[in-house]
Amino acid sequence: MKKTQILLAVVLAVLSVFIGCEKKATTQTEPEDRGTMISCSPSLVNIGLDGGRVDVTLISRSEWSATTNQSWVSISPTTGQGDAFVKITVRSGEASTASVLFSNGAGTAVLKIGRGIDVIGDDNNGGDNGGVSNNKSALFSVSSTQKVYFSPGNLQYQASTKTWRFAEHQWDVVGMGYDQTNTDNYCYIGGTVQNSDNRQIGSSYSGWIDLFGWGTGDNPAKSSTNDSDYSTFTDWGVNPISNGGNKANKWRTLTKDEWVYLFTTRSNASSKYGAAKVNGMTGVVVLPDEWTLPSGCGFTAEMTSASDWYDWSLVASTNVYTSVQWEQMEANGAVFLPASGYRYEASVYDAGTYGNYWSSTPSGSSDAYDMNFRSYYLYLGSYDDRYNGFAVRLVSDI
Repeated sequence: MKKTQILLAVVLAVLSVFIGCEKKATTQTEPEDRGTMISCSPSLVNIGLDGGRVDVTLISRSEWSATTNQSWVSISPTTGQGDAFVKITVRSGEASTASVLFSNGAGTAVLKIGRGIDVIGDDNNGGDNGGVSNNKSALFSVSSTQKVYFSPGNLQYQASTKTWRFAEHQWDVVGMGYDQTNTDNYCYIGGTVQNSDNRQIGSSYSGWIDLFGWGTGDNPAKSSTNDSDYSTFTDWGVNPISNGGNKANKWRTLTKDEWVYLFTTRSNASSKYGAAKVNGMTGVVVLPDEWTLPSGCGFTAEMTSASDWYDWSLVASTNVYTSVQWEQMEANGAVFLPASGYRYEASVYDAGTYGNYWSSTPSGSSDAYDMNFRSYYLYLGSYDDRYNGFAVRLVSDI
């Protein structure tokens, strides 16, 4: 090994001790395939409107490259071999967000940047907020005056500990149990969350659920079919989300009009969503206001031409992503809404074929508006009985 490489390794080791950003050394044997390892520290930075500089410690066991989705961010160097220090310069300007994607071909690491915006996020180097990997700082217009960023996954709840969290991956759904199937109900894909099952909904259930009656932020285990039990709306976002900043009132539910604006009214709205499959899960990809397609990925803005609502076989080939490809899409701000099905009482239907997401807007005295989709269409004017168990995807205002 060259002396300069030895010196760099020593400096990195010393910094990890004093900064405390790296995990402590263990006696665990390292895997033979170290070429997939890549991480950056820090992985989240909030900077003022005047901009500034960020010095990033990059750990990579092979050749890497770095890209950004914003012109006001510069990177030096943009390529390298092995561990390195990388200088990120943020120019002054209005409040906005950016991400820097480090890739070594087999893995990725993301630095999220907020300029004048206090973004939250995970630590992709083993932080304490759950390890959720997503660029939660990409902005989406939901009205002419309001922008939001989406939570990094669908909302989940564990009744036995009264804990809320966002799904570990955007494609995760609980469904009716891990790897369970029910072709009679066209539920041809089971849940992706182990030890969890929406059919077990109850006040003492120790697994996770992700299908909720309308406005049940104060009683998420409610499963009755009496309309009067859902007369008032309590937003799920009033609760601290364990891996979403863990602060009350940090998140909220979109209104019906905001769902409509997102998909039909914002600039180039029709070109910013499409049917997709991510790591085998079906659903809809939604792109942020400012979008750069990652190298090696594709996207087609269309739902399918299928004649059957449960047929997802005609998803455009450009919209079928592996988990690694999705990491790249996600780093540039893409959001995935999985087809998580729905719950009626303690029965679950159509996971993997049908997506239903609540809005906060009531319809009459017993219904509420939702956004729902099947393989070939996306419906924004739907309203359903409030006792139905639908998915919840929260947002945070900018």
